[in-house]
Amino acid sequence: MADSASPDEMPPALARPVTVSEFRVHLAEMIGRAERGEEVAISRGTQPVAKLVPLGRRRRLGACGS
Repeated sequence: MADSASPDEMPPALARPVTVSEFRVHLAEMIGRAERGEEVAISRGTQPVAKLVPLGRRRRLGACGS
């Protein structure tokens, strides 16, 4: 079954979201992970609340795609 993949087979961001507290302590590391193309899921307790994603190389922050 494809849905029963072990955490070792899942992308790191999907294997275990980081808590807000972990994210704050390891902010520089989390930004580095995003720079390498990884998405980092962030949770408050067990509830996912946000995701840090890498910016596309051709997009600028705040730019609208038309």
